[in-house]
Amino acid sequence: ALDAAFKTLGAEKLVFISETGREGHEKKLRFLKESGFEIVADMAMGLAGSDVYCITPPSFWYDAVLKLKNDSAHAYFISCANIQSIDVIEELERVLDRPVVTSNQAALWCALRTIAIGDAVPGLGRLLKCETMQPA
Repeated sequence: ALDAAFKTLGAEKLVFISETGREGHEKKLRFLKESGFEIVADMAMGLAGSDVYCITPPSFWYDAVLKLKNDSAHAYFISCANIQSIDVIEELERVLDRPVVTSNQAALWCALRTIAIGDAVPGLGRLLKCETMQPA
C-alpha cells in the first residue's frame, strides 16, 4: 500500500517519522530505502509501546512533522497503524504544501482502489483524492 501510494503521488523523496525507538525505526528506514525511496529527513519518536501509541494526541504528530519540514521532500510519511495522525493530515498538507501519508490512510486508500472504488474521501488528504493506483 505504501509503495503504491508514494508512486501514485510521484513521491521519491520522503520525510519519515516513526513511533518506535531507533532499532525499529532503522528497520522501517531500511525497507523504505530498499524500496527505492530517498529519505531526506527522519525521526524515531521513541514512544514506549502500543498503549502510548494509542493515547498520543494528533497534535504530537503535527508538531513532530513540522520540526522536520524539508522543502526537498516530495511527501511526508508518518508510520504506524496504531497512532492518531489522520486528524492532522489535511492541515499538515496545507502548511507544508506536500502530501502527507499515514499507514492507516494508505491502507484504506489501497483497499478502496483495489476494489475499484475511486471516490475521494474528504478529510484524508491528497492521497484519498487520487482515483487510481500506480502499481507498486
